[in-house]
Amino acid sequence: MCRCVQASLRATEIAVGALRERIRPGITETELWSVLHRSVIEQNGDYCETRLLIAGARTNPWFQEAAHSVIGDNDLVALDTDVVGCHGYYSDFSRTFHAGPGQPTQAQKTL
Repeated sequence: MCRCVQASLRATEIAVGALRERIRPGITETELWSVLHRSVIEQNGDYCETRLLIAGARTNPWFQEAAHSVIGDNDLVALDTDVVGCHGYYSDFSRTFHAGPGQPTQAQKTL
């Protein structure tokens, strides 16, 4: 794999790690999203093309951008990176995290 692509992906992974460490109830979606964007910029990445970070009931329907919505107790936080990272290489992957403070529950099967 090209070193430029690796650098872009690594910077995005680090940024997502920083974001994950800041997830907690009470923070807004936009505050949390700014952690990702700031980390990308600090690592010489270019920018985040979208702001696809949503939590709680806002995760459905998908493809809404971050808002001033406050992340609640035990919300899921859904993220799509859409990062134009180091050297202009695109780094795009999605992750879903649990905000806590409790543990995620087992999904129930529906018929």
